[in-house]
Amino acid sequence: MIRMLSTLVFILLFCDGSCLGKSESLSATEILEAYQQTMEKSLFHREKSAFKAEQRVEDTLIDKTLEGYTTETYESSQKITFLHNGDHIDYREEHTTFEEGQVYAVAINQYLLNNGYGYSLNQIKDKNIRFLSFYTKSRWKHALGNLGAVGAAFEGRMSGDSSQYLWEVLKEEPNLKLRDEMEVIDGHKTYVLEAKTNHGHYTLWIDPNCGFNLRRCVVCRKDDDLMDGEPLNKPPVQPPSPELGRPRFPTIEHLFTFDSIQIKNFNGLFLPIEGTVTTNEKYSNGNQYKKQWSYKRFDIDLDPDFNKIEGAFAIDIPNGTLARDGDNLAAGIRYMWQNGKIVPIDIQPVPLLGKPLPELKNLGVNLQKNDVTNKTMLVCFFDNQQRPSRNCIFEISKKAKELKEKGIVIIAVQATKIEKAKLGEWIKENNISFPIGTVQKGEEKIRTNWGVKSLPWLILTDKKHVVVAEGFGIDELDGTITKLGEK
Repeated sequence: MIRMLSTLVFILLFCDGSCLGKSESLSATEILEAYQQTMEKSLFHREKSAFKAEQRVEDTLIDKTLEGYTTETYESSQKITFLHNGDHIDYREEHTTFEEGQVYAVAINQYLLNNGYGYSLNQIKDKNIRFLSFYTKSRWKHALGNLGAVGAAFEGRMSGDSSQYLWEVLKEEPNLKLRDEMEVIDGHKTYVLEAKTNHGHYTLWIDPNCGFNLRRCVVCRKDDDLMDGEPLNKPPVQPPSPELGRPRFPTIEHLFTFDSIQIKNFNGLFLPIEGTVTTNEKYSNGNQYKKQWSYKRFDIDLDPDFNKIEGAFAIDIPNGTLARDGDNLAAGIRYMWQNGKIVPIDIQPVPLLGKPLPELKNLGVNLQKNDVTNKTMLVCFFDNQQRPSRNCIFEISKKAKELKEKGIVIIAVQATKIEKAKLGEWIKENNISFPIGTVQKGEEKIRTNWGVKSLPWLILTDKKHVVVAEGFGIDELDGTITKLGEK
């Protein structure tokens, strides 16, 4: 008898997944429906809910096109507050990006669904930079459900299926199968569903003892599998110039993993509160791009008293904030927030071609009249906080001596607000010899008057300071100067 008990204990302690029992009690479709019912009770779909969250993101690019292997890693973090009351949603985040371990920028974003319209207000902390978008309710709520920062995977939306929930992708799939044996994920017995679809190969590990929540999900796409409705290997749109981005190559494999999922019981309602999402892409040129989100929810309240939450469902938009209609971007109509309303405006940059260069005052450039008399001028509007702008300044700096010998005066203008000390340090570190001014107020008006449509923006004049070229790329500078000399 003792020997029999010992043998039984040994089997229970050391058996693998094949000893967990057959998956015979429910069908694959029934298990998927149980998962759907759980998701439809989630925080995003409840009538009322409130929670906070933290998210850490790490991006890694392995570039094999350069000599040797180059790995670039970018990190960011988010602190999130989410309030939901029927048709009213208030989502806020403080998004911090890091460069070489140091804080690079902090963005404050708020997304509000109120009174039939959705608003998103994005601004850079400690800088007078903000932008407002507005949407119809249905479009805005759909967009919010896809925000990675909201924990879209926690609500049933996976990367590559932004327009559908997971159960919508798989529900009518004839290849949906239930593995014969249950498997253990992080110490929990799970049913395993899998299906090969035109969206890729899906594998789901679902825990029946925790409300049929996911314990793990893996989606592998290859070749022409659909990624957000388009073939994965569809040739990507190329940047208009090297300064605006690297060449892009077709994706040949996209691996999505949602795992390390922690689930908490709220009086019989099982909710995922922590998990990790990882995407790994491989490109036709051998490069790889990996992104990982570590996400955790806390201070979850399933019946919040919003009257006690200061500023709930309110948005503070300063007068004069520029706005755009998110439903009709192609229309090109610009708007402004004025006295609690969205009003259309028609502020378009004024082309300078063939016109005298505007006065340099308000640009913070220290130049005397004799410095520019009877000399060609090259003006570069840029933003030190954008990589294409920095690259443009670096390229001009390399040519500075040559341009000076040709009688060309270089002026650069930091077109967005920045700390003078920070800009001065950057100028010194990079040995930039030409004068750089800054726009301290009225950025939009100055950029409009100077015809600046994007950054960086180059302007070239003749010796009488009449503009002969504008908006050309840094790679076109030599050719543009040559054409000027031929006139």
